[in-house]
Amino acid sequence: MNRKKNWPLRLAMVEFTYWFALGTVNYLTVYLEGNGFSVTQVGLINTVNALAATLFSPVAGVISDKIRSSLKGMIVFTTAMCICYALVPLTMKIYVLGMSLMIVFSALYYAFSVPSESLLETTVVRGCENTGTDFATIRIGGTLGYVVVCALLSYFVTDDNVVITFYLLGLLILPAFYAMSRIKEVSDSSDVQERIALKDLPFGKLFRNPYFVCYAIFTILQFVPQMSVYYFQPYLIKDVGASMTYVGYLQAYRALFEVPALLFSYKISRKISLRDMVIISAILYAVQSFLYFGVNSFLQILAVTTLSGLGTGFYLAGGIRYVSEVAPEELQSTAQTVIFSIRSLSGVLGGYFGAMLIEMWGLREFYVSTGVVMLFSAVFLYVTTIIIKKSGNH
Repeated sequence: MNRKKNWPLRLAMVEFTYWFALGTVNYLTVYLEGNGFSVTQVGLINTVNALAATLFSPVAGVISDKIRSSLKGMIVFTTAMCICYALVPLTMKIYVLGMSLMIVFSALYYAFSVPSESLLETTVVRGCENTGTDFATIRIGGTLGYVVVCALLSYFVTDDNVVITFYLLGLLILPAFYAMSRIKEVSDSSDVQERIALKDLPFGKLFRNPYFVCYAIFTILQFVPQMSVYYFQPYLIKDVGASMTYVGYLQAYRALFEVPALLFSYKISRKISLRDMVIISAILYAVQSFLYFGVNSFLQILAVTTLSGLGTGFYLAGGIRYVSEVAPEELQSTAQTVIFSIRSLSGVLGGYFGAMLIEMWGLREFYVSTGVVMLFSAVFLYVTTIIIKKSGNH
């Protein structure tokens, strides 16, 4: 491979520019609350969004594996998600059968954004493998891009101008498209082998793999509460007397702490398995939820959120590579998008049950319940993989 082309830098720029643009999408809950939507209505909309992503993500992966081009698939879905996100505020006051048309485009945004994200990681992982580059180090570029834009947006976004974030996504994604075009040589397999007929994709290999199945179940147990925490975090900020728009500061701070875990993940992965890195992530998220029960100020929320920043870093360093490790080579895109789809399905449940639990028990008690479930998910993955290994059912 020609080292003069500096593939690590090119791959890192794809991550940086993509996540710089995606940092604009943290304000949907703030926007809905500012337009008079209740906690229950916000939960319902997030449930619809997650359901749309759940149904569409596997289709996106299958299409990309069929045409042997995760890069082309990513560009198509990324373009579609930007268009749909910009249409959310533009259709807020348009009603069809008594329902705001905004709900449709919000759902379509999620339907395209989840496969876009999963195909991005599939493409970059492939590029790292082909150039001998450590993926976790490259992923730091995405974290830094996300931190920068979240911090910038927090500086000037208010309750009155939050709508501008919906239009910034399409503008800020343009450098990412250029960066994507510069990694085609090492990240796209469209020229490596002929396209595979849909009927020839061996899906059975994926779902007969006990490690993959257990990881899929773990993903549901972990991401149902995790997505609930994400959806309703602005309400916790409001509960301690701060502006809901501070969610931008919170996300920037959280993402900043992904860097240590990603930076040292190569050394860490030589001492512990990829599975254990994911388990550590789940435990850190669980402890964060338990501690959210007692926070009384925004600064305390920031301090506690350090844990999920570290947890996300461990998950990014271990989770994506773990899926690639257990999935068949010819189903890499499908495997990643199936996991992302399951995460979206978890969002369906998280949005619904999160709103219900908050209404029934209260905001603080809701966080305790999410911590319990996330802690159980860590125990589940640890125990089941040991049982599989001992049984010899690989």
